[in-house]
Amino acid sequence: MPTLPATRPLVRFLRTPKGLLLIVFAGLFAGSLLKLDSVVVTQNVVIAAATAAVIDVALTYWRRGTWILPDGAVLTGLIVAFVLRTQESSLILATTVALAILSKHVLRTRWSNILNPAAFALVIAAIFLHTGQSWWGALPALGIVGGLVVLVAGALIADRINKLPMILAFFGAYFGMFAVASAFHPATVGEIFRTPDLQAAIFFAFFMLDDPPTSPVRHEDQVVFGVIVAAVAYFALLRFGGVYYLPAGLLAGNIWESGRRVVMSRMRARGYGAARVPVVRRYQAAGGVFAAAVALPLVFASGIMAAGGPSAESSDGGVLASAPSPTAAALVALAPAPTVTPGPANPYPFVPSFDSDFNGTYAQTGDATGEHFVLDGLATGDFSLGMHVELLQTSAVPPPDDESLEATPDDEAAEARPKVTTTINSAQLLDPASKGLLCDGKLTALSRGTMRFTCDGQAAYIGVQMQIASQLSASEDGTVSGAMSGTMQRTS
Repeated sequence: MPTLPATRPLVRFLRTPKGLLLIVFAGLFAGSLLKLDSVVVTQNVVIAAATAAVIDVALTYWRRGTWILPDGAVLTGLIVAFVLRTQESSLILATTVALAILSKHVLRTRWSNILNPAAFALVIAAIFLHTGQSWWGALPALGIVGGLVVLVAGALIADRINKLPMILAFFGAYFGMFAVASAFHPATVGEIFRTPDLQAAIFFAFFMLDDPPTSPVRHEDQVVFGVIVAAVAYFALLRFGGVYYLPAGLLAGNIWESGRRVVMSRMRARGYGAARVPVVRRYQAAGGVFAAAVALPLVFASGIMAAGGPSAESSDGGVLASAPSPTAAALVALAPAPTVTPGPANPYPFVPSFDSDFNGTYAQTGDATGEHFVLDGLATGDFSLGMHVELLQTSAVPPPDDESLEATPDDEAAEARPKVTTTINSAQLLDPASKGLLCDGKLTALSRGTMRFTCDGQAAYIGVQMQIASQLSASEDGTVSGAMSGTMQRTS
């Protein structure tokens, strides 16, 4: 091909960073077809690329009066398509891509756009259009193999554009903060190290964080940029929740970088000679590092407090059998339930994490032979889910063993204690309208206002495992209210 005059421009383009990125994206698209619906995935990619290209060409011609090859816009459209869940409608997808391209032309300085277009559109769409993000382009459906593919391909691109220091700084700060936080609240942040959140972070770092127009060039500035993005993403997830924490962190870094460029430009305009610019840069980088060093502990502490509540302890029936009986007094709320805005109309979204308000009723009966606890209610927030929980535990004192003639007093006391057996342990998520089963599992904790369970998806959630954590407050009239949060993870 290089020897043919007609193909030389194409070959030259494919050797550029944008051309290589287009080849990588084509490979990710092909890999996703192994697990996802090929018709839906192909349709989304075509719609995103076409929408981005048409809008970019039209706006550029209107602004400059020239025709362009919309390569950058197509890459932006593909990133948006790769991040949004495949269940989003074509209209929502096209609208999100349009927001990205418009921001590229409107929110800009004389040298470049201020914000990463894809990140801006994904945050706006998540907040106002209630979109979900599955990051399917990061190949989470392929598990660790998909993650390694994205890692290797992304590293090649990052090395080509000289952005590896920034990515390493981001990974170090991002996973470091979450690793420390997981020691205190493993159930809250543990998903960061699992599919699909792990693949999402890898894809984000290599294909969004290092966007050349909106990221620094010098290595000192790259390190500060990466730490800022990681810190804001960490804080956004633990303080506010939502699926847009990674793009939100990137927007914060973009704002810092744009401000840094403005400061440097004004310094040059006011007569700082070329000999003094390196000195200014060193002080600027040192100031950024100092600011990050001061801010990171504050952000970390805020995130720890926002993650509050006891961690979930995954266990078998033995822990449940030894837990306190689920009386109304035990369901005292540990913290006020947060206010959650109602979510999207789609009743079956896949989202890495979600938050909801919970209201329902409970009934409890019990005597010396056992306890029976039933909880029914509705969670409303990011989306609506019905919940049914039932726990039946029976107690029995074993008969004395006549052959134990040499038993010690401790042995006799142990034998006299009733043995608790869990005969029913069911925790289910239901469709609010049809009462159809969406997720079926078992309680793993029920004590002092905290209820947790893990369930396997059914119907629209086949191949998805959910972990649910609730903080509840019970009233004497049989009503219960509180907050519920959950995470989703694809298992197949």
